[in-house]
Amino acid sequence: MTATEPRPIPAAGTSHASPGAPQRSARQVVADYVSLTKPRIIELLLVTTFPVMFLAERGVPSLWLILATLIGGSLSAGSANTLNCYLDRDIDRLMHRTEGRPLVTGAITPGPR
Repeated sequence: MTATEPRPIPAAGTSHASPGAPQRSARQVVADYVSLTKPRIIELLLVTTFPVMFLAERGVPSLWLILATLIGGSLSAGSANTLNCYLDRDIDRLMHRTEGRPLVTGAITPGPR
């Protein structure tokens, strides 16, 4: 492969580790990517957003507004959390609480190899 040829992208379920490493299931790969979004933090966002919408509306907001706000908020927070995992992967390696994140463990690689 020359320097100008694109590198192959591993298919879902393949391991980013050494060739002798065990294959990961598609479910494990998806779980690793979902964990980058930090769903527990998103849950806190949704728990605080939902009731405040009722207070702001002084009644029941439209179902469309509720869904758009919760889905949009989840996607925005998830993307910000993923970017945070990418940018902080070097210091995440040093903290006990974050040392098991997929970018730190190598379950997900930060870019092409």
